Amino acid sequence: MRRRDLILAMGALPLIASDTHSQTSRQFRVSIEGLSPGGVKRVVAPGRKIVHIVRRPHETQNAAVWDTNAEWLVVLASCTHQGCEPRPGVLADGGWRCLCHGSEFDLAGHVIKGPATEDLMRLPYSLKEQWMTIHFHD
Repeated sequence: MRRRDLILAMGALPLIASDTHSQTSRQFRVSIEGLSPGGVKRVVAPGRKIVHIVRRPHETQNAAVWDTNAEWLVVLASCTHQGCEPRPGVLADGGWRCLCHGSEFDLAGHVIKGPATEDLMRLPYSLKEQWMTIHFHD
């Protein structure tokens, strides 16, 4: 068994089933109700794509690395090195670390340590009350 498969089998993060009412291969709807500032929600979208939804932290919780005025950040949870799922919240700033090869990403998804050379892929989204619709692009 490859290390990546072992990590996924062990469940580096608890799986959260989606609360979808409608979904297609290009968009996915999920409830964000109750996600506190600085929190991360892991969901599995259509096609087994794993997505991390991050709510902007309070100013005292490392918000300095947040590079957008938006309250939310949505990333495809796939390391840009070899596709393993990075684990959120393990760095001092709340960022991600890939357990397969050690790449690190800050809270905004920017690569800060290789071997990955590209940032985590951000996904566009829209909000309506407690529902977030995540839009995938090819």
